[in-house]
Amino acid sequence: MKIVHIIQAMTLGGAARSMMATSKYSSRLGNYEHSIVALHSCIPGAISLAKESGISEVYCKPEKDELYALLEEADIVQVHWWNTPEMFDFLTSDIPPCRLLVWYHVAGDGAPQIITKTLASFADVNIACNPWTYEELPLFAGWSDLERSRRLAMVYDAADFDRVKHVQLQPHSGFNVGYIGTVDYYKMHPRFLYMSANARIDNKKFIVCGSGEPEALGREAREHGIDQYFDIRGYVSDIGQVISTLDVYGYPLCENTYAAAELNLQEVMYCGIPPIVFPYGGVKRLVKHGETGLVVHSEQEYTEALELLYRDDELRHKLGTAAAQYAKDVFGAETAAKDLIGIYDELASRRKRKRRWGEDAQSSALHRTPVFEDIAPQDEGRLASEVFVESLGDSGQAFRISM
Repeated sequence: MKIVHIIQAMTLGGAARSMMATSKYSSRLGNYEHSIVALHSCIPGAISLAKESGISEVYCKPEKDELYALLEEADIVQVHWWNTPEMFDFLTSDIPPCRLLVWYHVAGDGAPQIITKTLASFADVNIACNPWTYEELPLFAGWSDLERSRRLAMVYDAADFDRVKHVQLQPHSGFNVGYIGTVDYYKMHPRFLYMSANARIDNKKFIVCGSGEPEALGREAREHGIDQYFDIRGYVSDIGQVISTLDVYGYPLCENTYAAAELNLQEVMYCGIPPIVFPYGGVKRLVKHGETGLVVHSEQEYTEALELLYRDDELRHKLGTAAAQYAKDVFGAETAAKDLIGIYDELASRRKRKRRWGEDAQSSALHRTPVFEDIAPQDEGRLASEVFVESLGDSGQAFRISM
């Protein structure tokens, strides 16, 4: 079975890693051949990882004719979605008949990462990457049981635990709290520095790894005289070395985060490090409070949770052990690949179909709701702002008023 994956860019970020890891394991488990189309760009390290994962081919920004030929040959087209101009252009183009699977790598409820009715209707099957999106996102929660059974599934974004399976926790001085991920306040909690530094912990060190704005975070820490508590390293390829020296994983994200199934969180839990998180985005359903970690609701609670796990070795060990077992049972690319194989096989039994943006996948042209494009001349020179507003669906009303 030939599966062509469409992604905005081939990077070493979570969505791309999840795509490659699940492709690797599904190929091992059955007769599935995977190729990848990156609509915008590819970095060498990601292409190397794709080859190691058994991907047959990576196409970086192919011409339209080549892209459409790949789609026509595919048994299934699997889109890895988050809202970008390149992805919107692809979905609204005149793509050939296909079986279309859309895997959402965001929670889907916060602009600009909104899963719209138009987008969900465009796909044959929609895959949420975390339980919250699958069960509680208003769009999907409003579907009938029949509609959900045919058009909706849930597969966790999947970490390849081969990356960290040899990690052994190392003795170290002091008390180390880790953060691995995007270092920017559009993802992190805006009070990350201060609620960390305020914890009454001897010899504390907060090890921060990830791309984004690490230099800006370091400057802010220095300006407020708390930089001695932080070790800000930027992007780190060998996260196993970092994890091996951690006592706790402090992963506080901002309230309107697009976070979904956070691979870094899965990896540290797999290694037995207890996490502290806020109940925002998809993260709210990844950690069970008091069982596999601590879920807090305020800046003060976060600081107190750090202090609690510093003082209580027994609790820290108990949570870490349970987190590791939960990660092995629930998360991971091999588990996710098995779920995807079931979806692939069912979808392959359906006929390929032609689709048009704005047309409900389940309704005939005779009965569907007309869209503006049916009567208006198509203008190839639309403003980027107009495209952006359209991509937000009903959530773009404030922008429409502004324009």
